[in-house]
Amino acid sequence: DPFRARLAGAQRELARATQTPGGDGYRVLRSFSRWEAIEGRTVEVIDSSSRHVYVSVNCPQPQVIADAIGRADARGVVCDVLHFGEPIVELRHGRTVGHDSTRGVVYRRHQARHVAVVADSADVVWAVAQDGSAWQSVAGRDPLLAALAKGYIRHDIYVQQIWNEFHDVLQERGGPGMQQLV
Repeated sequence: DPFRARLAGAQRELARATQTPGGDGYRVLRSFSRWEAIEGRTVEVIDSSSRHVYVSVNCPQPQVIADAIGRADARGVVCDVLHFGEPIVELRHGRTVGHDSTRGVVYRRHQARHVAVVADSADVVWAVAQDGSAWQSVAGRDPLLAALAKGYIRHDIYVQQIWNEFHDVLQERGGPGMQQLV
């Protein structure tokens, strides 16, 4: 069967390209463009976590993701959650931090939506809808992507904690939402 032969050849070439020791290569990651698929994979990643999960979520209906975070918390998984708007979950093992620096400030980019999840420093979903509806994502078990997404979430949590402590000074120096600092 010519198709099966071409498929087998493509699989061999992909394996060779992604497993070149010490050389350049490619990373193979999944990509989803429908919110339902992104949400489903996000829930799978959270549900499979056993030690620690980092979550940053800004989507219109976060309840399904919040329920998965609640299940992880009930299993004793440490959950660090950055949320936009009101808290989406109460935690016994971790913390929720509100993205308060931009609360009450309207920028054109605020129509953007995102979800970023890292479970056990290994499994990742990172999705963005710049216009609020057309989603793009990458997902997979990838240490580089996990480090990148985890660093992004942790940095945002740190900035929000600093904002909560020193918002008067930061707003005076950087303007509403610290926009002048960038």
